[in-house]
Order: sequence, then structure tokens, then C-alpha cells
Amino acid sequence: MSDLGRADWSDPEQVKRLVSSYTQRYGPIFWMAMQKLTGGQTRTTIADLGCGPGLFLIDAMSKYKAKRVIGLDASEEMLKQASELLRGRLPEKDIILKTVDFDSSVLGLTPRSIDLAFSGFLLHEIRNPASLVTQVYESVADRGFYAVYDFVSGNMQAFVDHMKKSGMSDVEARRRYPHMCRHSTSDLQRMLANAGFSRIESSVMDVRAVIVGLKGKE
Repeated sequence: MSDLGRADWSDPEQVKRLVSSYTQRYGPIFWMAMQKLTGGQTRTTIADLGCGPGLFLIDAMSKYKAKRVIGLDASEEMLKQASELLRGRLPEKDIILKTVDFDSSVLGLTPRSIDLAFSGFLLHEIRNPASLVTQVYESVADRGFYAVYDFVSGNMQAFVDHMKKSGMSDVEARRRYPHMCRHSTSDLQRMLANAGFSRIESSVMDVRAVIVGLKGKE
């Protein structure tokens, strides 16, 4: 993964910052788009690739009535926090947390076992996102969804303004733009289509987008 992000992921202070800033990234606008694109049906098994401290899984469990969750992340510190936050919300056997290097590891997910797969702000970080999306496709069940949430390219100034609201300097935001906004919405849609997903839909929110693909037919 890119060195711009990797150093932070093993830092306990960064874990705390991600927890405290979660609602800025996953607020009502995000969830409105997410649920509109995926529908309101129960999703029994949910997997979060790049799960961080596990807060998306907690929200998704409630919103989709999940009975089993899987969290994959490159950082043991993140997974430690996720384990603490998820403990007691489901039986222990139904909470699976696993360390994965998304650049070199096979995900190791059971084929056709995931009802909703999700990756938030992950695809711009890894060397071969198309390969990962293909692995996700294989793990998603028929009529299951894969949802991607990420920054998208196209408007550097809007990205700079967005990041400055979070406390990043103008100079640092401009430095990070090519890395964090590596893909356009069309790029991400194409990745999902090439992997085999259909009925691909998206919702763009300022410099972020949610892109959702369906496996098979509803």
C-alpha cells in the first residue's frame, strides 16, 4: 500500500482520530446514498475491506440486520480497536476480524458467502484495485452487493476545500490530491463492471462517491 497512508494505520493516536472523526465521513448523507443504492433488505453477512476501527460494521449491522460480520484490515491496531467495539454485539463466532495486506494477500473469503461487501477509502490506497474487486466479486453471493466509497478525481479545489475543513493545510491537501483522488467515478464503475458486477449505480457527494454493483440479477 502507499506510504502516504500506511504509517498512520499502525499509530494508536491515528486510530483514536479515526474513531472520533467517523461521523464526518459516514454521516447522514452517506447513509442516505448507501441505503438508496443497496435497498433496505436484510443483509445477513457483511464484509468490510479496510474496516479500520470497525465503526462502519456497527452501523451496518443495525441498518441491514446483519447476523455475521467480517472485517479485514492491514493494521493490527485497527483490528484491536474493532474487536473492542464489536465485542458483545454478536456472538463471538459471528465476528471475524483478519489482518490482510491488500497489496499481496488473497482475501481468503468463502466464495458466494457475502451479502454486502464494502470498502471505504481503500481502493486509492492499493496497487492493484482491479484485482481486489475481482476477488470481492467471487466472494459476494448471488443478488449481493459490493459498495465502494472513495474520493474521486475531477475537482482539485473542491478536494482542497473539503480537506481544509478537517484541519489539513492547503499545501498538504494539494500534495495528497493525486493519491487520494486517484480514480474518477467512471474508473470505479468500470472496475466493478469488468469484475462482473451489473446494475452499477453511483451517488456523488462533493469530492466523494458511493458506487454500488449487484452480482447477478435481482
